[in-house]
Amino acid sequence: MLKRLTILALLLVALLIPLVACKVQVPEKLANVLAEKISGKKTEQAGQGGSGQQEPATQAYTRDIVHDDVTVNAGEYHYYSVTVTPRMKDVTITGHFTARGGLANSIVVLVLDSDGFTNWSNNHDVSAYYNSGKTTTGTLNVHMREPGTYYLVVSNRFSTVLPRHVQTDMVLNYKQ
Repeated sequence: MLKRLTILALLLVALLIPLVACKVQVPEKLANVLAEKISGKKTEQAGQGGSGQQEPATQAYTRDIVHDDVTVNAGEYHYYSVTVTPRMKDVTITGHFTARGGLANSIVVLVLDSDGFTNWSNNHDVSAYYNSGKTTTGTLNVHMREPGTYYLVVSNRFSTVLPRHVQTDMVLNYKQ
């Protein structure tokens, strides 16, 4: 038995030395098979839990939605569409806005899904993911739970005369 282990160990060394000298990495699966042959015990790859399949690593992403000083005329609004795909996980819209102009430096910022945006733009009541109400400044941290198209809306529809200037810094954060 000892002679067999010695021969297997020498074979392993004979196989690995040329690969290391050429700076070629031995795949983890091959190294585990060779180790199993030498020790006679089954090995398990890290992160596999014995299933034989490795889970793909997730990576965090940030994508700009808007970073601008936006002028919104009286009775109007600006919107930015955001698409959330099924592969995106832990999706949030985060950011900050500040309004200037008019009598009270007011603006309304909303985050709506596709149906909500259609209904809101036709002056119907909607349930928003985020609704700042009339305010001067605000911070968003809105979690998007479902794939779909969402709309970030900067609205001055309540004003009949004066435009608003809104500094907007909004991003989409997600993992994939």
